[in-house]
Formats: sequence, C-alpha cells, structure tokens
Amino acid sequence: MNLQKLDDFQTLTQYVAEANTLSKKSHLNKQEERRYDFLLAGISLLKSGAASATELRRRGLNDKLAAAGGRRVVFGPDRITPERKQLLDAYRQIARGVEARFLEAGNGSITSTASTSGGTFVPIEYFNGPFQTAVATVDPLVNPDVVSFIETDSGATLTFPLTNDTDNDAAVIGENTKGSAVDPGAITQTQNNVFTYRTPKMLTSIEFDQDALAEYNVGLLERFFAERIARGVGKDLLLGDGSGKPLGLILSLSAVGVVPITASGSSADDGVSGNTGANSIGSQDLRNLFFSVQERYRNSFKAAWLMNDTTLNAIASLRDKMGHPIFPMDLDKPTLYGKPVRVSPSMDNIGASQVPIVFGDLSHWLTRHAGGQDYVRNYRELPGVVEYGLTAWSCFSRWGGQLLSSNGSRPAINYIMNHT
Repeated sequence: MNLQKLDDFQTLTQYVAEANTLSKKSHLNKQEERRYDFLLAGISLLKSGAASATELRRRGLNDKLAAAGGRRVVFGPDRITPERKQLLDAYRQIARGVEARFLEAGNGSITSTASTSGGTFVPIEYFNGPFQTAVATVDPLVNPDVVSFIETDSGATLTFPLTNDTDNDAAVIGENTKGSAVDPGAITQTQNNVFTYRTPKMLTSIEFDQDALAEYNVGLLERFFAERIARGVGKDLLLGDGSGKPLGLILSLSAVGVVPITASGSSADDGVSGNTGANSIGSQDLRNLFFSVQERYRNSFKAAWLMNDTTLNAIASLRDKMGHPIFPMDLDKPTLYGKPVRVSPSMDNIGASQVPIVFGDLSHWLTRHAGGQDYVRNYRELPGVVEYGLTAWSCFSRWGGQLLSSNGSRPAINYIMNHT
C-alpha cells in the first residue's frame, strides 16, 4: 500500500470512528452538526475515491460538500424524534442530493446484483429504540419479553457457564451434627457468537430520498428493515444448523439429549381414523408435551408455547367426537393449559417428521443482539440503478442465540415431532 492509500485508509478509519461517537449523542450543537456533516461527506468521498485525504484537508468543508451534491435539505425540529435522530442525520446526508442525472427517474422494480460500489457507510443508533420494538413484533425469539435477552456493544465471543443442580435438595440438619456437601453437576462452558444479517437491497427514487416528509420515509424504511431482519434471524434462532449461523433452539435441544414427544395424532379426540401422528396433533400429544417439562419450569413467567398460525388454527379447531371444541380459546390472546401461545412464523407446519410445537421455559433460551455493530448502508452509485434516478438501502444487524440448559433428562423446553 502506497503512502497516499495508507493516508486515505487511516483518515477513513478516523472519520468513521468520530462519526460513530457523534451519532451516539442525543443532541448535537451547531459546531458538532457541521463536523458530523463533514465526516459523513468525507467518508462517502474517500470510499468512492472521489477525493483523497490530502484533498479533504486542503480544500476544506465547503468545497467537498458541494462536490458531494451541495444542496442542503432542512428538516423541521418537530419532525425529528430523539430515537431516530441518528438515522435522520444519515438520511439528511443522502437527501442532500446526488450528482445531476440526465435520464428520467425509473421505477422501483429495477434490481441490481452489483456489490457495494459507491456505498456510504453510516453508523447509526436507532436500533435500540423503535427498530428493536418493531423486530420484536415479528418473531417471539427476538422479543426480550419472551426469552432471555442480552444487548452487547461488540460482537466478540462470549462464554457462559452451564450446570444442572436440580437433583440436589436442601435437608434438615440436627444440632451438633456434621453436615455433608454435594457438588453441583459438572460445570461446562458454552460459547456464544453473533452473525451478521443483511437485508436485500431496497430501491428508492431520489425523489423519495429528497421528500420533505423525512419522518414518514424513515418510518417506512424502519418497518421494512425490522421485518426483513426479524424473519431471517427468527428462522435461524429456531432452526439454524450452527454452520455460519446460530445453532437453533430445536437442534440445541436435540444436542443436549432432550427426547421429543412423538405425536400420536387426533384420532382419539375426533374419531377420524385418518388423523394420525404424521398429519395431526391431538390433545394427548399436548398434555404429554406439557408434563414432559418439569413443574418448576412450567411455572416460570416465561413458560410459553411456540407454533405458527396454521398450527394454532388446527389446535383451536380440534373437536371431540360430539363436535365440541377441545381447546376453546381467545384467539386474540391464545393460551393452552393457562400458558400463552407465542405465534412464531418460523415454526414448521404439522406434517411428517416436522416439529410444529415447542413448549417450556423460554428464559432458558438466550438471544443476543450486538446493537453497537448495526448500521444502514445507502448505495448511490450502483450500475443499473443510479442511471435511473434510484438509490438502494440495506440494513446490517448482528444476532446470535444460545440454549442455556445442559440437562436433557429434565428439560426446561421440549417439543413435539410428527411421525414419519
């Protein structure tokens, strides 16, 4: 690497770090706002090769902002909420404008498989506010109210101790009597990693980026990002095989020796001989699953069922031989045996060799979000996109998961598997 390239790289690293520090502040004064604008413009110019570090230092802020697009769009203070300030700062940089174009704007169906050419790296901090709330509505395994949840600034590997002491009870000891000590079960360790998830690129027109209704536009992006991240993360937290992704809940339970409940089907309930354990779930299957989880875990405030909408519909529709519903429930807040049903779109449908239902104390599942590593990238110079007056957005977010239990004989969580 020549000296000029080294200088550019070091300056880019410095700008990114400083911009990240400023983005974490809840309020920026005028001087800090000007500095932040300059840093974002500098990051864009250095990454695209439009200017060197030497030029940035020599020519100063005004020339470089003009080169980056020049026009400043002002958002009124009543449009900016504190939770979204960092995203709006990044958004304002994009909305300031891009270089002149000579073709009419295209439509949002145009796609591109090009890589990150000309992208702007923008560290933001809105993930811990509305974004995190929106993600939690999509899949229960990313909801802090449902599972054990940890937020970390970095994505470094974390080590957790695991043990089991459920077989050792307190006992009465008489006066002047020697007591005995029993060691807890063997303490083991497990390591937790996070993995980077990227949403597919979302195309928007330059007019959309420049729209004065910035708060509305940011809300749209936020919702799309949250749903796309949650669907990908939620599926891996449940079904991941541990290869370049988390080892999901189902395979984690199998790995520690949990024996699932094999479905026998609903024919004993409804009298339909064709409803076997390969294509249906009966009330006996649900009872067996419920009581396979130790009482102390069933009584946890985070004990819950996991199933998708199709399975919930099948359970709610289950009838006895007289046509009466076996599990009448309020579908707005469904429960089974007094425990809430959490609808998870990532769960299997009922079917041969599938896992359609999970039950247990979900506090024994840890979901980890490395929020300090999240960012949004805007691609403004993608071939096949910029010529049509379009830009692309993508969200990057880091997540991981871990089963916090090593006891397969007394599981805190178990599941039903259909017959083959």
